[in-house]
Amino acid sequence: MYKIYKQVKINQCSTIIFFIILCLFNTSCQWMNRKEEKREFGQQQKIVGGHYKKGKAVFNFDKSAVGILPDGWSSAKTGKGGLGKWIILKDDSAPSKPNVLAQMSKKNLGYHFSIVIIDETQFADVEIEVNFKAVDGQEDQGGGLVWRYANADNYYICRANPIENNFRVYKVVDGDRRQLQSVKLTIPSNQWHNMKIENRGNHIQCWLNDILYLNVNDDTFSKGKIGLWTKADAVTYFDDIEVKPEMQ
Repeated sequence: MYKIYKQVKINQCSTIIFFIILCLFNTSCQWMNRKEEKREFGQQQKIVGGHYKKGKAVFNFDKSAVGILPDGWSSAKTGKGGLGKWIILKDDSAPSKPNVLAQMSKKNLGYHFSIVIIDETQFADVEIEVNFKAVDGQEDQGGGLVWRYANADNYYICRANPIENNFRVYKVVDGDRRQLQSVKLTIPSNQWHNMKIENRGNHIQCWLNDILYLNVNDDTFSKGKIGLWTKADAVTYFDDIEVKPEMQ
């Protein structure tokens, strides 16, 4: 009887030890995966205010202070007028609650582009995705993504405009915006939409709500920073920016 009891205790101890080893192994694997994601994202890239997820840098702004521009971001503008007003807001409709990054100024009109840039970024080939909602604007509405940004007068844009009902990709060269491709679409205001761009070499592709609409080639810019963009008096909310470098 004692031998049976002893054997049961040994089996129980062996089971406990096995589960402890398994837990340690899983924890180690998760830690290694996070390190690998950081390595894949690029050792030179910082993600102030973001986090890594499956090889991507993700910015959902949910831990950022409300009412100010997040650390690691800078406001800029192309054209006339002053800087936009980019701040963190709470929005109960946000795809990932509670916070969004919003452009709130309605003071600038005409040829004015409000830009916000992630400072410590520098990408050549890249995939970027964002959720956005056009909230207000009499002259203009909507907005979109900026990439291969050299300065406030030189970069690529993909943007959606609910007033004009179109989806377009542009380049801005020496402050002059030049259209590369456009498609007519119904884009309702005050609804969340998803936009994605992929730029590999000189090949640019742009999706809206998971549908590929724009497909162009352009050699003007080879690398640069990434960010967000609105025009004139457009008030627009952005959430869940995902950035993934395209590996060669």
